[in-house]
Amino acid sequence: MAKKSTTKSPVPKTSKLKQFLAFVVLFGSLELIMANTSFMRWTLLITGVVLFLYILWIAGFRVWHADSLNKMILPLLFCGGAVAFLIIIPSPLLAHLYSLVVSIIYIMLVKNVGKKNKGEQIVDGFRVNDTALLVCSFLIFSSLFALYIFLYLQSWLLLAALAVVAMIMIYQYFWQEQFLNEKTWLFIPVLGLIFAELGWALTFWPTSFVSRGVVLFVFFYCFLGMVKLHFNDRLVLVTARKYLVVSVLVLSLVLGTTQWLY
Repeated sequence: MAKKSTTKSPVPKTSKLKQFLAFVVLFGSLELIMANTSFMRWTLLITGVVLFLYILWIAGFRVWHADSLNKMILPLLFCGGAVAFLIIIPSPLLAHLYSLVVSIIYIMLVKNVGKKNKGEQIVDGFRVNDTALLVCSFLIFSSLFALYIFLYLQSWLLLAALAVVAMIMIYQYFWQEQFLNEKTWLFIPVLGLIFAELGWALTFWPTSFVSRGVVLFVFFYCFLGMVKLHFNDRLVLVTARKYLVVSVLVLSLVLGTTQWLY
């Protein structure tokens, strides 16, 4: 009997180029924003166009196809969250370190862009795309609360933004996990409204935007875990305990160490 070949197929040069450019484009964009604070609006516009064109390229330039649009959602969310969170980092050193870290994460995201999670390798309980989505949730939720606090925005603007972002991320997760059907479509707006309600409750907490972002991140983390267990028929106390324990520990740590604003 002939032995099966165990040699892995080489990674196409185009894929390697996309991964290299992923780091260059995002890291360069973030560094450009930090270097041109005097022309922030124009810098954000230019970097936004560059990032969008790059994401359009890795999605195949077929924006009229639903599959290509779905491939663009997560990279757009990640880049938007990365840029928004960078603006609110006070320390230049931390900002440079942050740019490096998120750019490295972006390489892994581009490597797996468009891949549905069936059969994909799991990373610490979550797959690569799921982990990137969790990072997006923290960056975007924290940034929205920062804008709400620093720009004195009205509460309804914050709640609307939280609901829309949550619905987009939940839709993306359902698409990645191949959970989309007639029933799950109904969950998307309902869960978006739940996150808006959580955001409304957090507006009464006199804590920093990062603390509030972490709280919503923990709820999103717990939600992803429970949904995954439910659709895989494994939602019992033993398997759900991991997500519940981690969520309680993180919330206790945040609430016990956060600095109250007044």
